[in-house]
Amino acid sequence: MKLISDCLEIKHLDQYAKCSIDRIIVSLPHVSARPARVYTMEELKEIVKFAHELGLEVGVNMLNFVMEDDLDKFQDALLFCKDNKIDRIYFADMGVYWMAKEMKMEHLLIYQPTTLIASSQDANEYLRLGIDRVVLAREITFDDMKHILSHCHGCEVSVFGYNVMMHS
Repeated sequence: MKLISDCLEIKHLDQYAKCSIDRIIVSLPHVSARPARVYTMEELKEIVKFAHELGLEVGVNMLNFVMEDDLDKFQDALLFCKDNKIDRIYFADMGVYWMAKEMKMEHLLIYQPTTLIASSQDANEYLRLGIDRVVLAREITFDDMKHILSHCHGCEVSVFGYNVMMHS
């Protein structure tokens, strides 16, 4: 089991490590949905360096929907993630998957479509694409989660925190 938290302050990274947090999630302008805080690319470089020194993984929130006008922003964000050794990328729009696949980065992806992963068949179908993990829907029962987890390896479950149903 890994503990994952949004990164609210760069200065708190050492506290995250002391609390046994395994991965922090950071958000970038234009590509992140519902961010706890948005960081610039320069701030993110500092975060990645410090986090990795502390043994923390870094995940990037790329949960926004990809609109045609935003393709360059998403491609730039993916290139940044690749160049700066980001450990995981959370996404909800399959456009991000196709861009990442072209860059040979699909193994860094975690599919988090909020309400869509509600069965082991759903989860396994996305995992077959080479995606590292999927996040189960929060609306399913605990028994359903246990069933899915027993038939699928590569799932994350949100057990605490801000619960967003959907955005539009």
